[in-house]
Amino acid sequence: MGDKVFIKNQFGLELVHGTPVAAAHRLTGSVTMGKDRTPRFPEDATGRRGGAVRSVVEQIHADAIRIAHPAGAYFEALPAIFSIGLVGGVVPVEQTAGEGDYLWDFTPDLTADNEPDSITLEIGDNTQAYQIPYVMARRIVIEGNVGESAAVNVEAECFGKEILPAAFTPGIEIPEMDSMVANLARIRFADDWAGLATAEVVTGLLRKYRVEILTGVHPKFWAEGVKTMTGHGEGMIAAAWTLTFEGNEDADAIWDAFRGETPRAIRLELLGAQIGEGETSLLQIDTYGKFEEVLPLGEEQDGNNLHTGVFAGMDDNDETTPHMLGLQVITSTGTIGAIASP
Repeated sequence: MGDKVFIKNQFGLELVHGTPVAAAHRLTGSVTMGKDRTPRFPEDATGRRGGAVRSVVEQIHADAIRIAHPAGAYFEALPAIFSIGLVGGVVPVEQTAGEGDYLWDFTPDLTADNEPDSITLEIGDNTQAYQIPYVMARRIVIEGNVGESAAVNVEAECFGKEILPAAFTPGIEIPEMDSMVANLARIRFADDWAGLATAEVVTGLLRKYRVEILTGVHPKFWAEGVKTMTGHGEGMIAAAWTLTFEGNEDADAIWDAFRGETPRAIRLELLGAQIGEGETSLLQIDTYGKFEEVLPLGEEQDGNNLHTGVFAGMDDNDETTPHMLGLQVITSTGTIGAIASP
């Protein structure tokens, strides 16, 4: 009998997209597998009341795979999630400010291919393990609620090739986990992308934040004699922020920017829970764009009126290097699961 307490998730970074590899890293979040096929039962004209006499599976594709962190996200899981949706092959830079800490830059190139990675997932319990090769992320969400004693939630909506019976790769240790805490957030605003480097932290403003990134990564099917996907593509990258602000003068200035269709650059910084103990974990998200909606008095909490806003990412139309989304991570993780043999 399968026991919930024995559920575990592991993954390995694929050397060749779609070719399964052994796991090299544990993922302590939850993984929902979804399904990879839907049999169809044709209603043939049989002249009998018994219904279908055949079934057919016309396509095999693992979709609606969801990687989430109901117990709270942690920084060490981020490089794998961002590498399978945004930029692959990233080599982190070891930081001199924090021994053993690494800077990962997943800022996508807007004028070239970003060649995201793919992973082989292993999911299961004490009864059965399952394997999903060619897993990539089409959507990533980061959200937190300040003042609610809450963790940051990070989710990735993924797809993969197919679901296969398997056995767990043994000996994979539980990783280090520096927790992501919703309260440990800071926000900065600038008039343009370059201004983010010197923008000051805005205090007394941000109450809730949700950043949704559509990676543009999608599966491709060609007539190659198989029912599964045999490739993937990179489409448009999009970023949308949903924010809740204290209803103060800074919030009114944001409303003015919305009414004037004024472009802004925003930076959200999420600090590690152990930052006071020598750790320097960080998630930094930058986006250039415009507010597509700002609602004064959009919410109320504890007698305080709050503004709500939606910020849409846009290309800043820089002739040399266009910008829309920037994403950097500092964590103790220096690898995204070693490449291993199946």
